[in-house]
Formats: sequence, structure tokens, C-alpha cells
Amino acid sequence: MSLFAFSGRKWSGNLKLTASIAVALLVILSAINIMLVSDEAPRGIISFQFAATPERATGVVQSWQRSDMGASGSGVEWAQASLYLDFAFVAAYLLLLLKLTGHWLIDRPGVREQQLGRWARGLFWTGALTDVAENICLLVTLEQAQSAFWPLVATLFALVKFSSLLAGAAALLILRAARGQPLAT
Repeated sequence: MSLFAFSGRKWSGNLKLTASIAVALLVILSAINIMLVSDEAPRGIISFQFAATPERATGVVQSWQRSDMGASGSGVEWAQASLYLDFAFVAAYLLLLLKLTGHWLIDRPGVREQQLGRWARGLFWTGALTDVAENICLLVTLEQAQSAFWPLVATLFALVKFSSLLAGAAALLILRAARGQPLAT
């Protein structure tokens, strides 16, 4: 069994390319996130996503402003770069998850499987759209960390994003496990 094969059905070249791009962007974002770890942000950008209050958001932003990364810029600049790069990552992971759902629905003609696939796609779209909205709120929060509105809204979008993507992944797992063997190989 190869890495890009599941139950005998091989991934198309397009699906492999999409997965490779999504993984590459994830690795880059993870590397940037390591640079954003501080006492106020022990999880990097994720701590900023869940700051929720102006005090915590201000603390995170100030810790990034204090961090001097030499010629590579300040922590705030890296946070902005991470958020802008995340827009590309959103497009990549959404495309990957939609293609993967379609790939796993090819040999599932049943009404329940098709309905579950539609739900999974809807959850993935919800996760991606709230991720974009969250990124916009976080970019505004970098400039207006004392605002009571933007950190809270960003946190709410982050909660919806993670919940939607997790529920969509569960639906995809159920879809794939619905039958032990594909109908057609």
C-alpha cells in the first residue's frame, strides 16, 4: 500500500499536487509559528487566535514587538506574514478536503453517503470561510489590540473554524469507513 493509495484507489496527480502544496504551506506556517512563541504567547499565533480579551491580545502583541529577530524583522511582522500566508493555506486545505471528499465519494452511490459528503463539504466551506474572517480580525487586532471587539470576534471565528473542520473530518472518516471495500476499484 503506497502513501497515496487508500483501499486500492490511487490518488490522482491533481490530488497529490494539492496535498503537497497544503503540506508545504503547513510546514512553512509551523516554522513561522515557532518564531512567534513567547511568554505571553506560548503557542505562538494560536495563543493570539484565542486571546479573546484586549488585555491578552495586547500582551501578545507587545511581546512580539519586544522580540527582535535581527535582520528578519520583529515578531509582529512575522505574525502578519503568517496571517497573510494563511490565506493561501486556507485555499489549499479547502481544495484538498473538497477533492478528497469527491475522491472518496466516487464509489459511494448511496443516498446516505452522498448526503454525508454534502455535509462534509459544507462543514469544510464553513471552516475555511470562518478562517478567512478570523485572519482579517487578527490582522485588525494587530493594529488595534486594545479593542474589546476584534480579539473576541477572532476567538469566536477560531472556535467555529476548528469545530467545523473537526466535524467535517469526522464526517469524512465515517464516509470512508461506511463500507470495508470500495464498490469499484
